[in-house]
Amino acid sequence: MSSIVSVHVGQCGNQLGRSIWKRLCAEDTISDVFFESNAHSRHVKARAILVDTEEMVVNETLRSPIGSLFDINDQTITDSSGSGNNWAQGYFEYGSKHEKRFLELTRIAVEKCDSVHAFFMTHSIGGGTGSGLGSRILESLSDDMPKTNRYAISIFPSVIPNCGADDVITSPYNAILSLAKLHDFADSVIPFDNGKLAQLSVRADIASTRNPNFRNFLENQRQVTGHIDSKCLKKGRYINKNTKVPGRRVSAEKMYGNERHIIISKLKRVKGKVPTQVDKEGFERINDPAAIFFADLTACLRCQCTKNRNLNESITSLIPHSHMRYITVSMVPSMTVVNPKLIPLFSSKNSLIGYKRDLAYYKMFACNMRFIGSGSTMPDVTKSIQYIQKRLKIPSLVDSTKVNYCQLPNSFSRNIEYAPFVSRAMCLANSASINDSLIGIKASFQKMHKRKAMLHHYTNYCDESLLKESLENVENIIECYQ
Repeated sequence: MSSIVSVHVGQCGNQLGRSIWKRLCAEDTISDVFFESNAHSRHVKARAILVDTEEMVVNETLRSPIGSLFDINDQTITDSSGSGNNWAQGYFEYGSKHEKRFLELTRIAVEKCDSVHAFFMTHSIGGGTGSGLGSRILESLSDDMPKTNRYAISIFPSVIPNCGADDVITSPYNAILSLAKLHDFADSVIPFDNGKLAQLSVRADIASTRNPNFRNFLENQRQVTGHIDSKCLKKGRYINKNTKVPGRRVSAEKMYGNERHIIISKLKRVKGKVPTQVDKEGFERINDPAAIFFADLTACLRCQCTKNRNLNESITSLIPHSHMRYITVSMVPSMTVVNPKLIPLFSSKNSLIGYKRDLAYYKMFACNMRFIGSGSTMPDVTKSIQYIQKRLKIPSLVDSTKVNYCQLPNSFSRNIEYAPFVSRAMCLANSASINDSLIGIKASFQKMHKRKAMLHHYTNYCDESLLKESLENVENIIECYQ
């Protein structure tokens, strides 16, 4: 059986990786795709490598309930000082220091697989370790194992209004340098941003209040200063557990459209306001939609699937040109395949990365629609796609769309903990919508570079011409998508 080896790099990459492995364990479908079983032991190990230039996040994973999945000696690489949000330091200093050790651990992981289907790397392109060291890791994998596909799940800086603020001042430099390396060494890039992940996770919670089978799930999700009272589920009021006074009513429409109205688990409420600061468990909750996506994307390798079971073929079919490797994702957390209910898949509200308009307004080069769970048939899916083409007026949708339908095992619905729905739809699209993020990152870079702000931190490790070459590379990608 083909296996997937995951590489989690940096603080963001490891936090996202932790949510992914919790999700995979909760599915109760332990398979050789992600897990290594030992005939002499009852324990299983994850096919993963944890990399960071600090010890804190990796140690948190090792101390968590899933910590037994990882071997501290053969699956972790850590340092002590961090890369200071500097791509150049992560790439040149820590890349040179840990490259040999990483390749050694990778070979150990590969030797334990019958065959390797692909490498998946989770990281952020705005920080220092995820962008710099992550770029070096992709380059090393490309040189050492060129025939194995490499996919990057990348957290982008939020550049679209109402999608969250970026808290790393040097992220424009890091993002441009990282995007250039992703273009050279990643077979495909799947971009997310934290703002959209937060919106989607909250919308799933709101929708669950309308599902009587999962009201207990929502009632048990306690927050720092309050909880959702069962009497107020229909009214949508927030109850403070200390004062027992109903809070301000927040409509679903406001939650859908503006992140300032989002209420996620573990957010600190101060005088009725919701600040943007999120604690550790809040970030884990935000990462849940990305973990659901990863599990659903790889479901074709682990569950019964009607067709297109080869994940590499499915992703490769979405890439019409070597410069066009960016695949945007949108999800509908709960659905039955009825024609009108597939329309939200093409809405910007359901995407995992911010873009200004709905997907139907952009030029679409390829599309893959995936249906997870039960309650749908292939004839229903075909009719739905034709309905979408007629309703949204997307000329190439039928010709450029491939469909996957995966049936989840019965144990899934009993054991899953992080999503209150067992039936979902997902759209993978290669379209010009990615240009909204790329152009925003480019504008932020040019604004900083024009003033030479923070530039000396990078020229200590590399020549300034590397920044200019990376910018030209990103401009070529933008031009291809126009």
